[in-house]
Amino acid sequence: MGEMADRMQAQIEADGGLEGAAAVPGTGMEDQSRSPAGAENADNQRGGPPETIPYSRFQEVNTRYQDLKQYEALEQYGIEPDSAVRLANFEAAYVQDPKGIINTLIDSQQELSEAARQSYFEDRDHTLGSAIRSRDTGTPRSVPGSAAAQAAPPEEFKDFGAANKQILADIKAGRLPGIEQES
Repeated sequence: MGEMADRMQAQIEADGGLEGAAAVPGTGMEDQSRSPAGAENADNQRGGPPETIPYSRFQEVNTRYQDLKQYEALEQYGIEPDSAVRLANFEAAYVQDPKGIINTLIDSQQELSEAARQSYFEDRDHTLGSAIRSRDTGTPRSVPGSAAAQAAPPEEFKDFGAANKQILADIKAGRLPGIEQES
């Protein structure tokens, strides 16, 4: 033993040993004759489990089991005890202040969507790298020197025959690529 342990052992022996002193649980020195379950449920005297269980204890355990049985359904749905507590706290807060809770939910959704948007842009910038310009460079994007040509208004035909003549003329002139006139 170490020096400190030797001194403690000497002090215990000087005080009369461990007899009459409270034993420390788990050291093998505890009183085996006393049971925390009480004298009627103690199985230490017989050296094994009791032959009978008092009805009052059976009724107590059965009642407690019936009370807790409804929570087994929550476990089947994957709801853990912590989640059930949070859900109960949410419901209690909602009952007290429905408008405040709804406003809190809405605000947290606006914050969540903003965080998702920011995460998307960060991921996009990381993935594309230098292929795109960052929005904060301050330089304008290059654009063509002239504006797009104005398209001519669609021609209106008086009948189907006039429209058919125009289509055939466009095919002959090559203005409709990929379509050739059949002979």
